[in-house]
Amino acid sequence: MPDTQPEAPKAPDTVTIGGSTYKVHAPKSAARAASVFSSGLDAHVMAAAIIGLCVDCHGVPWQGKAQVFGERVFDALQAKRVGLESIHRIGGQLTDLAASVILFEQEVAGVEDFIEAPQAG
Repeated sequence: MPDTQPEAPKAPDTVTIGGSTYKVHAPKSAARAASVFSSGLDAHVMAAAIIGLCVDCHGVPWQGKAQVFGERVFDALQAKRVGLESIHRIGGQLTDLAASVILFEQEVAGVEDFIEAPQAG
């Protein structure tokens, strides 16, 4: 039976932010990505945090909290004259890429089904 689920849009290879073009990459930390998705952030802060994890355009270091990181990236983007709509659009384009580094239980179960049980003896 063919898979009827629509294919998720692919993240762009580059994004233009504040008049400059930057290379896009997957987040370097699954823990940080998970924090962004599980912190209940406001939409603009989450979009900025996702941009911050996937694009080296902001100069904001991670300081242990998704909320603080997202707010500081948002402020850095606004200082570059990046509008709210652009932050939401770019963050949305990068959402699947940011989530791709997080291992979910369903994926773990799928892999575990293919591992042979240890042999007794």
